[in-house]
Amino acid sequence: MRHLKLLFFASLLMLSFKGICQDKISQQVLDRLKAQQACWNNGDLEGYLDFYAPVDSVRMIYTAGVVYGKNNIADFYKKYWPKERMGKLTMTDFVVEPLSKKDAFVSAKFSVEAPNGKNSSGHFSGIMRKINGVWYLYVDHSG
Repeated sequence: MRHLKLLFFASLLMLSFKGICQDKISQQVLDRLKAQQACWNNGDLEGYLDFYAPVDSVRMIYTAGVVYGKNNIADFYKKYWPKERMGKLTMTDFVVEPLSKKDAFVSAKFSVEAPNGKNSSGHFSGIMRKINGVWYLYVDHSG
């Protein structure tokens, strides 16, 4: 009986520790997404793009296809979202689900109030990856 109690309390402790780690990861990822939103809202496209993983396998999936590589993603944003068109980005209804110590699934609603009145909104989901201690957007799926 004593061994069962010890096993039970050890299990609870491990689950609590796992929950604390997941909460920490979730908060770190959420902080990064909010910082990325702030860059957009400050018209800092380069700062916004710094949140994409600095690896060739990073990708952005959107209605017309897939863009691979940080440089190609940057070219896409510079073409379709120049500074004068960026406007105000609002993200809500965040979901952050840690998958491991270095990967997390994310999703949220987004809306962009553009200065020209052509607003856009939708949902995004993706994978955040921790590289060299920093969380980056590794897969971005918007629609």
